Amino acid sequence: MTLKSLYEEPAALDEKLLVGVLGPLIRLTPNPIDESEAIRPLPAFDELNRRQKVLTVLITQRARVSLGDIDAESLGVSPVQIEEWTGIPGGSLRPLLRRMLTDRIISQPDRGRYQVPLYAIERAAQEISGDSA
Repeated sequence: MTLKSLYEEPAALDEKLLVGVLGPLIRLTPNPIDESEAIRPLPAFDELNRRQKVLTVLITQRARVSLGDIDAESLGVSPVQIEEWTGIPGGSLRPLLRRMLTDRIISQPDRGRYQVPLYAIERAAQEISGDSA
């Protein structure tokens, strides 16, 4: 192994990991007329807890960037958009987002917009799959 082998392109996420985690939970709509239609939850999504739903939405945004559906600048998601996609009421969602920030499973690089940082992708995928310790 060389030092250069440690480089990883941010867009080169582990496609197998994303497909394995997201495949049973959501489908994507290419070029949606309305952004609220970009992510279509499947029945298994309803079985997730609130934290898992938020992580699913945020990881899905990473997949959409990798697919070229959205620009990297659109990676962050507002609480309103998370509420639309997950059905979690804002009064429950915002405290959950604060806890997730404290846990460092999500970040807020831009005020009012959330994402799963690259360092937390695998951990988030494990939580969604129910494999968290």
